[in-house]
Amino acid sequence: MDLSRLRWYMLCCRCGSCCGRDCLYLRSCDPFRCLMFSRTLAGFFVAAVVLMLLVIKIFAGFDENSGTITEIDGRIMISRTFDFERTRTHPNLPAVVADYEDHFAIDVVMGVEGGVGEAGWRAAACPTQAEAPPAFPVRLPKFNASSDAKNIFFLETSCASALNAKMACAVESAAVHHPDYQVHLALTSTHVGGTDAIIQALATHQNIRIATLDVDDAIQGTGKLNRWLREMEWARGTDWAGINLSDALRLGVVCSVGGTYLDLDMWIVAPLPASDTWIGREKWDQLSNGAFRMPKDHWLCKEATTELTEHFKKNVWGHNGPGVFQRVVKNICNIHNISDYRQCKDLDMLEPSTFYPLHWKRWEDLFMAGGSNAWSWPQNTVGIHLWNKFSRGAPLHPGDGSIVDRTSKKNCPKVYSAVRQIRKLRDHLQRKKTRHLSTKHSHET
Repeated sequence: MDLSRLRWYMLCCRCGSCCGRDCLYLRSCDPFRCLMFSRTLAGFFVAAVVLMLLVIKIFAGFDENSGTITEIDGRIMISRTFDFERTRTHPNLPAVVADYEDHFAIDVVMGVEGGVGEAGWRAAACPTQAEAPPAFPVRLPKFNASSDAKNIFFLETSCASALNAKMACAVESAAVHHPDYQVHLALTSTHVGGTDAIIQALATHQNIRIATLDVDDAIQGTGKLNRWLREMEWARGTDWAGINLSDALRLGVVCSVGGTYLDLDMWIVAPLPASDTWIGREKWDQLSNGAFRMPKDHWLCKEATTELTEHFKKNVWGHNGPGVFQRVVKNICNIHNISDYRQCKDLDMLEPSTFYPLHWKRWEDLFMAGGSNAWSWPQNTVGIHLWNKFSRGAPLHPGDGSIVDRTSKKNCPKVYSAVRQIRKLRDHLQRKKTRHLSTKHSHET
């Protein structure tokens, strides 16, 4: 810039009739253009200051009202980005949520285009929808399993759109010990929360498939079990409609493509038995339907379906679940006392310690702080049943030295890590809230 141009620039700016751009590149001043350009610069400057303050606030610490971490009705919510496309194509969740507590989130079912109405299966099987829909609801792909794959199935049949940490640990533990299997988590809810950290932790595993199991599709089939579901005898005059539906669906899913079914309160601690057909038992004289494996169209499938649909008793606990296998095995193999037998045809009946090493009356031992040092599992144990009917209100507390603490840390590391993180955030919020209340009280006094 020559000297004359510089003097012209200084003169224009001193009198306020021109902006820097006009003075540098023009020989004359345009007051209107200078005024507009000055306002634009001022706007950009204000926006930059606001952005800088926001960045400083984020890096300085989380705030319970900022939306980054929030606590709603006792639940911790955390926003965190995650690229699901990098790991697999579904579900394509934009973010993640977390609730480390033993919270069974019965959320509003979002996809109600099927099974709606007083006679619909949702009305019968799903508890009263009392809570708000999941945050950032994301539609799940439809359940689809191949008979050519090695499958493990977990079913959530109460229309909940979330899992608690203990349930998620069951799914992850199966995936960890069976990397060559497809582990299916099928929910009767059509959506999950797009900010659910528990779902995110599971979705990072390449061999876990999360999908919605549409009972309407099953009802449209022509098989004996399909017709029975469509007639809805399982839902009439009973308080156990959801349990009856669960018993029927686990049988139908396994028999349709073949594979292994496991309850959502069954933590896997070792590879599953290698045989093609087996069933667990809670006691020597009592078979279970909480852990079993059958090939597609196995003889036990046909016999169990017939037994369930023709001898259904809607208000007898266990009759339509484990009782079905119990009666079929006794009848087919002419067995009076199951305790005396390990096999029925090609069906292996496993020892109780395989999946039920701890009696239900001792379920509290699993959650006793420091209790892991005094307990060791039998050598043939591959699964640990948590007895959710009794332990539902007992949360997972990382670091307390309990049996579930030690077991989850080893067998479901990603869920365990998410739980630890959320607990730290929860403690942070609690301390901050306590300090705020203390300061407020001091000011008032």
